Amino acid sequence: SASATHGTGIEDLADALTRHHAILAADNQLEQRRQHYQAQWILKRLQEEFGTHGIGRLGGEQTILRQLTTEPASLYEQYEALRQQLAGG
Repeated sequence: SASATHGTGIEDLADALTRHHAILAADNQLEQRRQHYQAQWILKRLQEEFGTHGIGRLGGEQTILRQLTTEPASLYEQYEALRQQLAGG
């Protein structure tokens, strides 16, 4: 356990986080996880703004998630493109 108040376990926690990051980076999991969470973030924003009807117009959740995790565009570029697609059509 770690306690900032008592100043104990902080170095062990930092070392564990560093090791975990290295493992994720070595297996290319870090980028995959980032893409996954970014795709989930975009999907949630679209659902809040356009509802299930909007998600359906874009091909459904799985189609959107697949598209978001395979395209190289940035998070905000992808979000804006999908918003424009829904707002314009």
